[in-house]
Amino acid sequence: MFIREEEPATIRMESIKLICKRISFYSTFDDDAFFEWLKKISCVSNVKGSGEELYVNVDKSKITEIDLREILALFYRYDVDMKQLGDFLNDENKPWFFDNKEAFWHKRVFPRPDNLRIVS
Repeated sequence: MFIREEEPATIRMESIKLICKRISFYSTFDDDAFFEWLKKISCVSNVKGSGEELYVNVDKSKITEIDLREILALFYRYDVDMKQLGDFLNDENKPWFFDNKEAFWHKRVFPRPDNLRIVS
């Protein structure tokens, strides 16, 4: 009898690439702080730079509320385009992420709420 070893199932990561353009760092420590902050966010799977752009890959299947709040704060502080964070809107986070119109991020993430799309 031959036992055939099955290949492990490929786990497919649903990744969202966030683009950070022309970030202004005001000192070496400021630069360090940005990248240290990114490293602490558990759903960030990869960071690469090219020219004046930095690409931050986020594993959408692993993102938690805490992770999303950290990305919101980081992007707000470093003036990164926050509209792209709207891709993380779903039924579960809608009450605090979208419905909270007074949140510091709301107008930057959802400048045109009439174009709201919820990803399941």
